[in-house]
Amino acid sequence: MFKGAYTLSKAMNYGTDADGRATLTWNTPSELWRNWSPAGFDRRHNFQLGFAYELPWQSDGSYESVAKAILGDWQLNGMVAAFSGNPFTVNASGTSLNTPQNAQVADLVGDFKVLGNIGNAGKWFDTAAFAQPTGVRFGNTGRNQFYGPGAWTVDLSVFRSFAMGSTRRLEFRVQGNNIFNHPVFGNPSATTTSGTFGQITGFGQAGGSYIERQFQIGARFTF
Repeated sequence: MFKGAYTLSKAMNYGTDADGRATLTWNTPSELWRNWSPAGFDRRHNFQLGFAYELPWQSDGSYESVAKAILGDWQLNGMVAAFSGNPFTVNASGTSLNTPQNAQVADLVGDFKVLGNIGNAGKWFDTAAFAQPTGVRFGNTGRNQFYGPGAWTVDLSVFRSFAMGSTRRLEFRVQGNNIFNHPVFGNPSATTTSGTFGQITGFGQAGGSYIERQFQIGARFTF
């Protein structure tokens, strides 16, 4: 069995705090329009493919052959996920604005280019495309205008059941999350005054999948 879904989405809001309550980035009346922008959880592309395969040899506890005893009662399940990144805002110093409860954003003075470097290898995007706004004004970029790195993960599980007479079965399972240990990186540092501006220094969220590779072993008895 295969079951998959692809979602193309565009989530917009005015911003929320950690508790999910509405909060505005800009409170100055002339700048209220800036708040309506991509939501922090927006993920434009999301592909999920799940599969399950059960070998056709099921037993009642009486194995007629060695092959059936070895190959019978196995099941393989998995999930492949591929998704684009979440948005982020490039912030700048707001000292010259003198407007409390308002954020300052950077000026975009060039093309936004993704360089793709991670951690100490360098910048994830070209920081030369951004500059601190001059004068008493807000920068020309918007809230959550840019998007961070996407990723993919593969989860896999293997089941083996043993018939124990009547309706009783003993099942052993091994489950692996993100079995290829493919990294899911977080958004880059996006404050122009930061020493790590443009660098990715941490991991992000992977939807329903685990970020790091994990294995679990379990057993279940049904009757």
